[in-house]
Amino acid sequence: MTKGGVDSAMRPILALLLLLTAAGSADERQELVLSPCTVPGTTLAARCGTLTVPEDRNIRHGRTIGLRVMLIPATGGSPAPDPIVPLPGGPGDRVVANARNWIYVLSAARTQRAILLVDPRGTGGSGALDCDLDDARGHLAGYFREFLPPDRVRACRDELAKRA
Repeated sequence: MTKGGVDSAMRPILALLLLLTAAGSADERQELVLSPCTVPGTTLAARCGTLTVPEDRNIRHGRTIGLRVMLIPATGGSPAPDPIVPLPGGPGDRVVANARNWIYVLSAARTQRAILLVDPRGTGGSGALDCDLDDARGHLAGYFREFLPPDRVRACRDELAKRA
């Protein structure tokens, strides 16, 4: 039996996800629908979706941000109801794009538990706040310049402020 594309075995996992993201008041919470997808760089089946949450929980009806979610099933016959949820060290560390690495590192545990990956706000598929600050490409002299040039950082901030 499925509801919103999620079978009953996955409901505890999705409840954990909603708790972790604290998506706002009960009337603001949205159901997360997961659809079939594949783990990047592999042919492994997973389920993916986007959970929409407030950008700023203190601003009612303000902007929202979509959090990218990937659920990789356990490989054993009777998986535990609670998944493994890796938390990246960051800052800016993407999780879903590194799913292949998480599967490798957690392969023994995956026989008993699913892996729930969520790109943190501002990374990967969760509204990435990326800017190109690197002018070193193609010439050695670029590696000896200032690491974060103030003019490029200001331009980055101004560009990101339009959407975040």
